Amino acid sequence: MINRKQALFGITDKDEKNLISLICDKADKAVTTGARMYSRFLSPAQAHLIKDRFNADADISFFGGYEDAERTVACISSYDTYETDFDYPVRVLKITSKNKAVFSHRDYLGSLMALGIKRELLGDIVISDSCAFLFCHKEICDFLTLNLTSVGRNTVTTEIVKAAEITLPPKQFKEKSLTVSSMRLDCVLSAAIGKSRAASAEMITKGLVQVNYEYAKSTSAQVGDGDTISVRGFGKMLLNTDNTLTKKGRYHLQIKQYI
Repeated sequence: MINRKQALFGITDKDEKNLISLICDKADKAVTTGARMYSRFLSPAQAHLIKDRFNADADISFFGGYEDAERTVACISSYDTYETDFDYPVRVLKITSKNKAVFSHRDYLGSLMALGIKRELLGDIVISDSCAFLFCHKEICDFLTLNLTSVGRNTVTTEIVKAAEITLPPKQFKEKSLTVSSMRLDCVLSAAIGKSRAASAEMITKGLVQVNYEYAKSTSAQVGDGDTISVRGFGKMLLNTDNTLTKKGRYHLQIKQYI
């Protein structure tokens, strides 16, 4: 059985406690039955919390319907499960307006929220040139095909499609190479967004910066290869570094900033 006390140790946030308790329940059932158990959609921060808390107690993987999805469903299983196939409860809906116009992410999400849909049942919304693709939980799939008939004041049609049959637009980002004197968060952030180190430190202390989807608590925290930094007003960026140094002792750093 899962060590629930250890999984919950140190967590004070009520929502985080409820989430970890739920995953404990699913992990216990997975171990007892040998079947895979699935969560609803998780935010990146929630997925990161689960990875941190269950890295040795259960086999947990994440999938949001396509590679590099931001919102994902967790699959929890025992290490000796006899199941060979994953059956993530993720479905894809294609949302098309009459004149092929597309709208903002906020417009699509607002229309879904107006239908009373819980956020945990909704995954990513990917907008293409002529339509939008919504990744959602299978339990609301049929409901949405019948009831999502407009986005804002625009009439739309909603249909279920197979993930293998669609082509998603590639994620766009700006890429730049930098060198930094230190891999401290305030130093890396300063170089990445073109602000002074003092201004970057102030953004961190004001709670405007997240590292791997958790709010940064220290300006001197070390960041490294593969870390994701999100900054309010500047968006999200991915860090890549092999930790090699220039002749002047500065770190090579490559940043991909999502557009």
